[in-house]
Amino acid sequence: MAQPISWRAWLGLGLFVLLSYFQYPGHIYLESDTQIYVPMLERSRHPALYERDPMVVRSHTAFTVYDELALGLARLTRLDLEAVFGILQVAARLSLLAGIFLITRAMGLSELLAVACAGIYALGGRVLGPSVLLVEYEPVPRALALGPAVLGIGLAAHGRYLAAGAAGAAAFLLHATTAAPFWMVYAALLFVPDEPEEMKARLWGLAPLAAAVLAM
Repeated sequence: MAQPISWRAWLGLGLFVLLSYFQYPGHIYLESDTQIYVPMLERSRHPALYERDPMVVRSHTAFTVYDELALGLARLTRLDLEAVFGILQVAARLSLLAGIFLITRAMGLSELLAVACAGIYALGGRVLGPSVLLVEYEPVPRALALGPAVLGIGLAAHGRYLAAGAAGAAAFLLHATTAAPFWMVYAALLFVPDEPEEMKARLWGLAPLAAAVLAM
């Protein structure tokens, strides 16, 4: 069973998230993929905008909740899209570091060392070959989905399968291809022999994914 994250650990993780967002590696806006996503979302709110721009006249996020989440939060808070994406990016990074914390705790590290590992991960880096960033600079769908996916791994490592499934389902709704590795490994885990109660709990972890597929 997952050990609860203490308030001290949450404080440390939150500090690393803020440092990673405002200091290093930082964040960017309208410098890469968001040059497409933001006009697309603005057009959703105001259909007369960019009506002759072939890049934004059709949705690039038809099979995600990325646009609904951003626009819904903007309506709820009355903030502009840059501020909304900032909130979503901070939340995604917090879930990402919480996942790293839980993974390292499951490996036997102390709470302090687990927070330190999360802080090291917050420095980011690049995976050569596919050129994937450990910490994405822009609030693109894959960046928002990575946090819940890693959190799902951490929760599963502690036997919290229903919560892990919920995190994995959230990642699936945000960016299905980012969540795919999580669900492939989780599916393999279903065939690992264990106590009947443990195997039943793993099956329950599929319920959030089924709900996400229906919602999609």
